[in-house]
Amino acid sequence: MKKIFSLLLSFIMLISIVSLVDFSAFAASKLPATSITSLSAKDNGFTVKWKKKTKITGYQIQYSTSSKFSMKNTKTVKIKKAKTASKKITDLKSSKKYYVRIRTYKIVKKKKSYSSWSKK
Repeated sequence: MKKIFSLLLSFIMLISIVSLVDFSAFAASKLPATSITSLSAKDNGFTVKWKKKTKITGYQIQYSTSSKFSMKNTKTVKIKKAKTASKKITDLKSSKKYYVRIRTYKIVKKKKSYSSWSKK
């Protein structure tokens, strides 16, 4: 009888612990990544276009003069609308080569989760 009671108590404790875990963080880590569909240079800047994704909050674009996207040479732009599919970046140096990448993000319970970066 004691054995059954202790097993039942252990089972109830296990169910209680599992119900307290927030699984939304695990689900958000599988965000759909996007990819750049076109990149066109114009007048000291460029326009980047990408594939729209659903079930996300927005996009984050990085552009850099460094292929490794070192912090010193990298700028980050946040796109807050998931329905947006292009962005014009201006005021760049025309003599420089720029690398561009993009990723999606989602905010769940005030926490941001990011997809992997697109190819450079």
